[in-house]
Amino acid sequence: MTVWLNSGFRSYKDTFRSLQGDYSSRLGAHLAYGCISPRRLVKEALSHGSGQSSVHVEHFVYEMCWRDFFRHTAARWGTGLFHVAGPAECGAHGMSSESSWKRDLGAERRWKEGSTGVPLVDAAMRELNETGYIGNLARQFAAAFLIEDLQIDWRVGADWFEATLVDYDVHSNWGQWARSAGVVPTNEAKRNRVGGTRYYDLAMQRPEVSDYVRNWLPELQDVADEELFSPWTNSWPIGKVLSATSNGSSYSKPLISMRLKQYFESVSGASRLRGLPSPRRAKKGKGQRKGGGAPRATAALRWATSDSRFHGS
Repeated sequence: MTVWLNSGFRSYKDTFRSLQGDYSSRLGAHLAYGCISPRRLVKEALSHGSGQSSVHVEHFVYEMCWRDFFRHTAARWGTGLFHVAGPAECGAHGMSSESSWKRDLGAERRWKEGSTGVPLVDAAMRELNETGYIGNLARQFAAAFLIEDLQIDWRVGADWFEATLVDYDVHSNWGQWARSAGVVPTNEAKRNRVGGTRYYDLAMQRPEVSDYVRNWLPELQDVADEELFSPWTNSWPIGKVLSATSNGSSYSKPLISMRLKQYFESVSGASRLRGLPSPRRAKKGKGQRKGGGAPRATAALRWATSDSRFHGS
């Protein structure tokens, strides 16, 4: 805690949406398991805030408030938080009934293992599976892809995050997934901030985005810069569905809607014209990872709802 407060904390508001680097306190697990008090953490953050760093303190405390918010709302909503239609009983993405959400075991498996054929999403999922952690922004666009593009039952994603995140917290995890799915009460301003390409836009504006993708997808190390985020557009060998630990030279066929496919093609082709980061070619072999182990067993807090929640509960 002290080390981070004297380093990454000093630029927190500017970097909290980063994809890699010293952008997070990584204290989520300590908070989730009660190893550190949120009051103590906020107190320490406030004591480090003065002058130009005050804006970073303010934003850090704001993010900490989300933790309390989800705890209060979970207490209010009860087990309704785990129902497919959520507490609001009507989804913002047109998912107004239980039958609107679908299950597709093949698509779910590819999303979980990071082999959807969509580099940005796959990089986030492979980082999650190998480290048990992904940042704020990566969680948002990984969730958006499952919910909006694949239209998979949002609880599949919440359940997978529960099984893999080392900083899993039942209130924040399920509350944020329900919010992303648009099945919780909210105001119009907040509703408009969730969905569409917003989180992809934020990710593509990050200067480290290309290094992040190449770091977790070694099979794309030698893909041309303008094709990194849409490798299906050229002669690069797109093979059969590969496992997340594959180090082969081919890459998964894209599992993606036409809308999002066109988005990544347009972003890749116009990155320089639009002022977005131009992916840099990484050295061959850089960032290659050894295969990660199986995810942790789902946390004991599963008692809050039964497995029937995936079948129209």
